[in-house]
Amino acid sequence: MVLLGLLGALSILPWSPTFASYWRDLVATHSSYDLSSWGSYVIVLLAFFPTGLAFLAIDRLGWLSRYKIQADAHVTPSQLGKLALNLLINFGITLVVESHLIIGRATAAGRGLTVSPELPPPWVTIATIVGCAILQEPVFYYSHRLLHVGPLYRHIHKVHHEFHSPIALAAVYAHPLEFGIQNIMPLFVPYLLLRSHLFTFYVGCVLNVLGTQMHHCGYRLPAWAFPFGAP
Repeated sequence: MVLLGLLGALSILPWSPTFASYWRDLVATHSSYDLSSWGSYVIVLLAFFPTGLAFLAIDRLGWLSRYKIQADAHVTPSQLGKLALNLLINFGITLVVESHLIIGRATAAGRGLTVSPELPPPWVTIATIVGCAILQEPVFYYSHRLLHVGPLYRHIHKVHHEFHSPIALAAVYAHPLEFGIQNIMPLFVPYLLLRSHLFTFYVGCVLNVLGTQMHHCGYRLPAWAFPFGAP
C-alpha cells in the first residue's frame, strides 16, 4: 500500500509548522508562473528519475529476481541508449513546453492552479486527488484504445511497445506526441479544471509518476508494497 501511505503522509505535511513556513516563503519569493511551470517540472523529474534509476539498479543487481515477471529478459545497452535519447526529448522538450504553455500560462492568467501561502487541509488534498484520478481514468483509457487503431498505432504508439521487457524508466518511453497528449494532458488538465491548490497538484504529480513506474517496472510486487502488482 505504498501509494496510499504516501498520499496520507504527503497530505498531512501542511500540519508541520516547519513545512508551512517553508511554503509561505516559497510563495512569497517566486511568481505563480514559475511555481506552477518550473515547479511542476522539477517535481516530475524528482519523482521519475530517482525511482526509475533505483529500479534499474535493482534489475541489474538481481535483488528482486523472484518477483520479476520475465526472469530471463533484460534491457540491452542499445535499448538503454534509445531510452536515454527518448527521455531527453520527452522531458527536455515536450514536458518543458507543456508545463509552461498549459500550467504556467493558465495559472498566471488566473484560470489555472490556486497558488496560495495557505496550505490545504489533508481532506481537501485527498478529495481533489481522488476526483482528478476519476477524471483521468476514462480519458487515459479511451485515448489508449484509440492509439491501438491503424495508423495511430503504426506511427505513434508502436514506439512505446518497442520495450518487450518493461522497466520503470521506460514507463514513458513513447513518441513525443503520445507523451504530450496521453501522458501529460490527462495529468495536468483535471487539476486545472478543479482549480487545484498548487501543493495538491505537486502531490498528485508524484503519485501519478510513481504509479506509472510501478505498473511498468517489470516486477509483480508483493501485496504489501503495491496491491495491484504489475501488469
